[in-house]
Amino acid sequence: MSRVTIRHENPADYEAITRINDLAFEETAQSRIIHELRDSGEALWSKVLLNDDKIIGHLMFYKILLDGAPIAAGLGPIAIHPDYQRRGYGGQLIRDGLAEVDPAQHQIIFLLGHTSYYPRFGFSSELGAQYKSPWPRPAFMGLKLNEAAPTSGSLTFPKAYL
Repeated sequence: MSRVTIRHENPADYEAITRINDLAFEETAQSRIIHELRDSGEALWSKVLLNDDKIIGHLMFYKILLDGAPIAAGLGPIAIHPDYQRRGYGGQLIRDGLAEVDPAQHQIIFLLGHTSYYPRFGFSSELGAQYKSPWPRPAFMGLKLNEAAPTSGSLTFPKAYL
């Protein structure tokens, strides 16, 4: 029986994180974004999922400004090694990452993703549509974590995403 753990990334994990993202997305754009977010200081936190001490998944949260205020965060990229997909590992990683969010500091979490997958975690295309962003609807979604959060506004994303 395998043992699954989730922890914060450390520099020794960077090579494995790059490999997993490149394999999961079948391209290198996501790993480039991860490196740029780290280098620019716009990464908030990043987690890895291990199966028997082998990194098989990765998730990152990054800074988003809402009307110039640092009260929002982005979720992504999230990647699970192709050999381990469709086993619930992605959901475990997302739930663990969201549990770390401080709703007083990051009132809304945004992401760009599959509309059939992310609503199970509370993400809504309707909420995402209330905010000005460069991302297409309905794939751009939001998750409100604090009732005091603005109900609309303009989002500023890191340059790594633009």
